Amino acid sequence: MSSPRPSRPRSSPARSSGRSGARPAIAAGATALALLLVPSVASARIVPGSSIAGVKLGASVEDVRGVLGTPRRISHPSNEITGTTTVYAYRGLTVTFGPGSAAEATVIAVSSGRRAERTARGIGVGSSRGALRRAYPKVRCEAVGRRAVCTLGALRPGARVTTFRIAASNRVGRVEVGLVID
Repeated sequence: MSSPRPSRPRSSPARSSGRSGARPAIAAGATALALLLVPSVASARIVPGSSIAGVKLGASVEDVRGVLGTPRRISHPSNEITGTTTVYAYRGLTVTFGPGSAAEATVIAVSSGRRAERTARGIGVGSSRGALRRAYPKVRCEAVGRRAVCTLGALRPGARVTTFRIAASNRVGRVEVGLVID
């Protein structure tokens, strides 16, 4: 037979071993980590109907340069619907300004092909069409050949919409937030 082990006195909360700060510090660290892992609107880089990468619809040229810096390329395409616009191209991102001089032009569309940008619901480039539909049940999709265009928002002049361009792989290939022109 073995002899019983001598019992150790248990420490009470009032008599700790000097590590009383360790538990609150560990709890605080775990809480901070949990907050980093939970997606939130503040951390979302795509805010449907509003912004992508911190660039908001209606922002000025100065606002955009303050957020994204100097563009890699600037172009001035023209068409019969919008007239001449200004497009700032950044790596994987384009910002389109409405007609008018640089002093008065504002953002009418922001488009991203970056995988890092996501909505608060986790949707972005690379997301499956099924994941998009589960995250946004009111999204409307229209087939265009082997591809599709899925839209959140009303397609009426002046409305703000978010468009998810679905590639042949059945995954989001590009996301655009913009104003409906006509």
